[in-house]
Parts: sequence; C-alpha cells; structure tokens
Amino acid sequence: MQFNYDYTVQKEKSTQKLILFLGFQHDTFDQFYSHFIDKKCLQDNAFFKIILISKKQNQQSCFLINSPYSLKKCTDFDQDLDQKIMLFSSKINLEQILDNFHEYKVHLVVNGKELLGNDQQEILQNFIDKQLLQFGKIQLKKQYISIIFQEKVNTFSLIIVKDLKSLNLIDLQFLSIELILNTIFKNVSFFEFKISQNPIEVNYGEMSCHMMRQQEKLLKIVNNKIEKLWIQLLNLQQIPKIDECYGLQLSLGKYLEQLNGILNLYLKPKLSVLWKIIYKINQITMTFGNAINKELVKLNQSPQLEQFLKIKNIEFKDLSIKTQLFDINQLKDVNEFFTKYHKYEYDNVILVSIQNFAIIVDFWNKYFKNNLVHKLFQLNQIGKNVQTLPQQDYETGVFLFGKSRVGKSTLINLIQNPQSLTIKKEINEQCYVLKEGIKTQFKIDHGCMSETQAISGMEIDGVWYFDCPGFDDNLSEYNRIAHRINLYNYLKKAKKVIGFLVVDGSIKDAQIIKDTINPLYELMEDKNQLLQEHEKWLSLILVKIKKNARENCIKYWEQAYRGQLDGNYSIFRQMYENNNQCVEFYKAKKKFLNDGEQFEKLKNNTRQKIIDIVQRQLQNKEFKVQFQLMMENKLFYLVQDGIAMLIIKVQHIMLIFKNQFNHYILENQSDVSQKQKIIKQLEPILKEDINQNNLDVTLLKLQRWCQQLIGHEISFFFLDQLISDATSYLKILFYTKNSNIAPFNINTEIIRKNLEIAIDIINQIETSDQNLIRIGMISLIHVVSSVQQLLFESVLINQGQMSVEQRVDKFKNRVLKLKYELHLESQARNERI
Repeated sequence: MQFNYDYTVQKEKSTQKLILFLGFQHDTFDQFYSHFIDKKCLQDNAFFKIILISKKQNQQSCFLINSPYSLKKCTDFDQDLDQKIMLFSSKINLEQILDNFHEYKVHLVVNGKELLGNDQQEILQNFIDKQLLQFGKIQLKKQYISIIFQEKVNTFSLIIVKDLKSLNLIDLQFLSIELILNTIFKNVSFFEFKISQNPIEVNYGEMSCHMMRQQEKLLKIVNNKIEKLWIQLLNLQQIPKIDECYGLQLSLGKYLEQLNGILNLYLKPKLSVLWKIIYKINQITMTFGNAINKELVKLNQSPQLEQFLKIKNIEFKDLSIKTQLFDINQLKDVNEFFTKYHKYEYDNVILVSIQNFAIIVDFWNKYFKNNLVHKLFQLNQIGKNVQTLPQQDYETGVFLFGKSRVGKSTLINLIQNPQSLTIKKEINEQCYVLKEGIKTQFKIDHGCMSETQAISGMEIDGVWYFDCPGFDDNLSEYNRIAHRINLYNYLKKAKKVIGFLVVDGSIKDAQIIKDTINPLYELMEDKNQLLQEHEKWLSLILVKIKKNARENCIKYWEQAYRGQLDGNYSIFRQMYENNNQCVEFYKAKKKFLNDGEQFEKLKNNTRQKIIDIVQRQLQNKEFKVQFQLMMENKLFYLVQDGIAMLIIKVQHIMLIFKNQFNHYILENQSDVSQKQKIIKQLEPILKEDINQNNLDVTLLKLQRWCQQLIGHEISFFFLDQLISDATSYLKILFYTKNSNIAPFNINTEIIRKNLEIAIDIINQIETSDQNLIRIGMISLIHVVSSVQQLLFESVLINQGQMSVEQRVDKFKNRVLKLKYELHLESQARNERI
C-alpha cells in the first residue's frame, strides 16, 4: 500500500492557525465555511481536503483540513478491508500533512456521531482509548477539542472539551452551521502540536492496534512454517535405509549444510530481518529442495517407505520440500510497511522459532554423515513400544509364544470360556471367532495385522495366562526388538514360567518353526533348559491342524522336513511326537456348527488338555527357567551410538529450553500470577546441574512441565518431542542393562538465575499492584522509568476495549517484559566479557 502527499504549505505571516476536521463527509464539511467570502481550495481528494479561509475585518486567515475517514473502526474481519484502507490512508496522509504545518497552532473538530458511546463520559473515554489524537509522530493536545453533533437539518450542538483528562466541558446547543466556525474562533484556544522523532512514541491509534494484531498473526504464520519445515527435514532424515539412498542423502546433506550456514548468520533473528532469511532459504530450496523431491519419487511406494509413512501418520506428499517457504515479495512489502509505520514494536521481536530451528539444524548438520538422526529414530521407536514394567510378581505365568496371527488370542479365549467361540467365514475360510455380544480383552482378528501389539495377561482359575505379540511382528523391526524386551521383563516377573509354542500345524515350513524357536532360544540364559529340559516347562500347541495330520507327519517326518529341524530345532520333533507335550486344536470347519455337541466337546477337550499340561508342569516346583536379554547386533550398535550422542542431545534440549523459557516470560500474555505459578514449578526440577545420576528424572519432570504449556505456546510441542526422544534412549539403556553413560555435567546455573530474576520481578510487580490507582486509566509511575511509562501509555490506550483488570494484566506483562529484557541484556554483556 503506497501513500503519497505532495502538497507543501505556502507560508503566510497572517496565517498561523489550522482547524482539523475529523469524520465529516466533504459535502458536510463544505457547509462549515461556505459563507466565507474569501476561501480557496488548495487540495481535494477522497482522503482529505485543504481549504484556506480569510476574515477580512481582522486580516486573519486559517487553514481548514478535513479527513472524512480518520474515525473509521478497524476490525480483523476481511470484509472490513476497505475501512482499513480508508483509516490507514487517512492516518498516514494526515501525518505527512501536519508535518508540513509544524509551525502552526491547531484546533481539532470531531464528528460526534462517528464516536462510540452511550453518554458523554463514555464517548470521551472512547475518544481517549481509540487514540484519535495520534497520527504517527504527530501528537495533538488533549485540550480544547470541539465535538459536533447534528441534531436536525442545519442545526447542531457543540461540545467544547477544555480538558479531556478532567472532562471540563462547554456545552453549546442548537447552533446553525454558519455559526460553528465563528463560535469556535471565539471560545477555543489553538495549541502547538508535538512532533516526536522517538520511535517509541510513534502511534497511529487504531491503526497501530491493528498492526500489533497483524504482527502477532504474522508471528504465528512464521512459527507454523518453520515448525513444518522442522518436521519435514526430520522426517526426511528418518526415512528407512536412507544410507542406501545415495542421491537423497547427498541432496539432503547439502541442503542442511547450506541451511546451517544461513541460520548461523542470524544468532538473534529479528522479525525485521525475516525476509532476508527467507530469501536465502528460498534460494537454496530451489536448488537442493527440487533435487530432494526428485530422489523421493524414486522411493515412492516402496514397502519400507509405506511402513514409515504409517508410523508417522503422514502422506508421501508431506515429505516433499516446498519450493518457497514464503512469497518473498509479499514478505518484503509487509516488512517495508511495518518498518515504516510500526518500527519500535516490529524491530524488537526475536524469532525464537528460528533460534531453536538453528540449534537443531546445527545438530543435524554435524552428525548427518553417520545417519545419527535415523539411528536415534530407530531407538525412539523401540523405546515407544517398550511396555512399562509389570508392577506385580506372578506366582505362575503361562506364556503363549508364536508368530503373528497364529491364534494365541483365540486359545486364551478358549481357556477362559470355550462357549465364547463360534465359527464364521472370514477372508474365504472358516475361522474361530467370538460369538456376537461377547466382550474380551483378547481380540481375535483374521486380517493381515495382528491385534496383539503388547503383552497382556488374564488370571484364569488362579493362574496367569499371557498373550504375547508375534515374534515376527506385524509393523516393523523396531516393534520386534521392543517385544523381545517386553517379553523378557514379563518372564522375569513370573516365579514359575510355563510355555506353549503355538504353531500352525497346516503349514510344513521349517523356516516358520525355526523363527518361532529362535527368539526363545536367544532369551535362554541356560540353553540346555530349552534343548534338554524342555519337557519340564515347555509344550506345543498345533493349531489349524486336520484330524490324523499329526500321525501322518510323524510317519513321514524325514520327507516333510529333510533334516532342516535337526540340532537345536530337534526339540520341535520331540514335542510333536510326545502326547504329553503336544495339543491339537483342529482347523475350524462349518460342519462343526451342525453338530453342537461335537463342537463343544472339541473345544472342551482342547481346553482341558492345556490345563492338564499346566497342572503337570506346576509339579516341577524346584525347576526354574533362567532368562537373559541379549542384544542383537543391530540394537547393540544403535545403543552405542545413542550413548555417544545422548549428552549432546540433552545440551541442545537445554539450549532450546532456555530460549523457549525466555520467550514465555517475554511474550506469553497469561497474567503474571499464573506465570509465576508455572515458573516456580521449575525450581525443584532444575535445582542442580544435570548429570548422569539425575538425567532421566530431570527430563521426565521437564517434559511434564512443557506439556502443560502446549496449546498456549505451540513451540513447547517440539521441546516435548525432543525430550521424548531422549527419554526413549534412556529407556532402552535401562532395559538393555547398559550403564555405559560416562560421568557428565550440564550447567543449568544461567537458567536457574533466569528463574530467580523472573520470580523476583513478578513479586515486585504484584506488590506494587496494591498501590494501583484505577480511575479508567491506570497509573504506575512509581514502579517504572519514564521510558517504560511512555510504552505503558501507548499499550494501554491501544487496548481501549479492555476492562480495567485486563489493562492491569496487560501492563504487568509489559513491565515484566521490559525488566526481564534488561536482565537478559546484562547477562549477554557479562557472557561476552
């Protein structure tokens, strides 16, 4: 939006006065001076009109300036755009015009019908609150202001306000329009107006209020864009097997390197330089972003990527880098306008989202080549799926082991209540399902995804039965590793372990049997308890098997498996051939439903045989199975990398936390008493430096603190996610019995000092609140400096529609911000020294 004013005042010795009319349409304004013989129109357009009039009898001349739209209301509704343009243009043009009249004395005439209010006092209060006397650097006096109300055709009433603060009024009624100017000349004083060069004092009233609201909106948009880019770049680094995607890794690495170089140039990025930062980001995005997107197309629809997108709950298009973060031309226009007309507030905003983003990008850039982010993501995924340790110990735990979708959940439902099962056709075959209306914690599903993703137990006749996720896992290798850890933790909680290997008896595939036995073999501390003593605690359940199929398989064993199940896997044959160790649960057939008695007998016999085996195993009171959690190579190397980077990760978390905490103190608009309550919660959390002994507890408490602010401060969401990552690594270290974290110390003294200062400032403000004088306007001069008082007045009047209590809260936050900024500046100087 461009505003131009090209009129220059022709100085005349006899002309030293100016009357400024606000809110009158030009045709009404013309009637006020039409009876003057000597009049001259010097400028006339939609936004203002300048007239020079002369009074022949005393040779006095006066300029009349009319601004029809200076009293327009300014809302945030899009349909009011025309009103905003009218108001802004009027304010800005009048600032330029009045600057040309800086040697003149002025009197203000206002159209009362354009003012809000139900009575005189309310109208005058709104007149103050809306800052109608402010035109940027031009500030008019609050004395001798004429307010005109049209009562009927050519009949007006005139209120001359001698002093707005004291509401000293002269009320004149029923004047004809021709008498208005003469009455004003006789009854009012003309004053010089103030022209300020201090950006703190520049104020456009309603226009400034609107710019402040738009600035806050701009900040939210910027934060949202940065946060989306943050998530996008994180996701790209976490893509499965990114180390094998050379083209993607090369382009992404160069992008992060260039991005890091840009962000390092702006350690304290201000809103006023945002367009420069975005311009540079757009440039590298055009080059490397397009290259990244081309490489992504090559990966589209790969099974690993589809699985990754499901975990992340995103679509493929969400991975693509946008060619422009912002439209740079629009951003430059906004910057130019705000710099010119909203400089003080605009130029002092630090973009904490970009500060935090810079810290993260620096971390990514340093450790990109060894795929650290991807490795940490894997650890995080494992940690998320590790269950909380069971709180109780179990006298007896019966565990059903086997691959996914083999029927373990069905068996536990059978053991609990055989009558709960019926037969139904699912995916073109007859299956055991729960009868309609039956509810159970062990769901039965016949799709490609297993319902069981966590170990859960049920007590049946004094014995705990546990349904375990499939050893092969439905979702990912991360879950598979997590399930192994979960299983170990539950096995250790059972004083007496009884196990059943559940195998699909209709499939003669040696590899499936090996995959069922291998995880159990790896968990055994004493392998002989599996290989030689399995009959004391382990049995076999053959599901989906046909009648007489077992006998045939035993007869033709060598032909069926050709030696593939010898050695460590020979236990399968031993259990298969042992009637006391093998249970058959026949394949579901529709004909069973036609003979209910036979069907119930089948279910009851299967249940009873399982229970008999459990009771027999319980007799081996002296036998106790020993388990161990052995890390496979993949997890071992992930954990080692996690340990090496954990401390660096926590240091970055604390840097971001310090930024975010400072931003919360400076910018969050919660009342200061609420802020104080939130801040005090941090004192016991950060009462000492962070070290290897208190790291896990400190991070968990800090995360809970952040979570209560999510929604009020969106950036805390990302801090929460970063802490969640770190706690996941710690969780894995704990469950893998790894205590290789070397002694370390992360100094939190600066943060503790900031807490102390913030609380002290709030205490001062709250104490001073007892002395507040509340008479519509609020005075707190004894608490703040003169500069702060000016800022206070500016903010207070801009918020004219607020209640007294809201104004007080707004003011307290402003004082807190000013004083805390002084502390941060002093802190920065000391750090430099």
